[in-house]
Amino acid sequence: MIRFYLEPRTVIDWKDFINLKPNFSIALDGYVKGPPRFSILGRYANFNVHTDRNYDSFSNTTSYYDFSTCCLIFLDLIS
Repeated sequence: MIRFYLEPRTVIDWKDFINLKPNFSIALDGYVKGPPRFSILGRYANFNVHTDRNYDSFSNTTSYYDFSTCCLIFLDLIS
């Protein structure tokens, strides 16, 4: 089951995200401060197209089409 939660105008850091959110959580576009990243432990990912370009390219998306493809790959990797 996929659950979608919105928290407008909320920004947290990566440590809070992986400590407070359930496994398999995915953060989008600025919810988590900092560059895109992922953790195979707990299965967390942060996708942010509005950030600087100095980061891990696997975690990055440049369009919503790329984002959806990346999500499918991420979900396939963790299942």
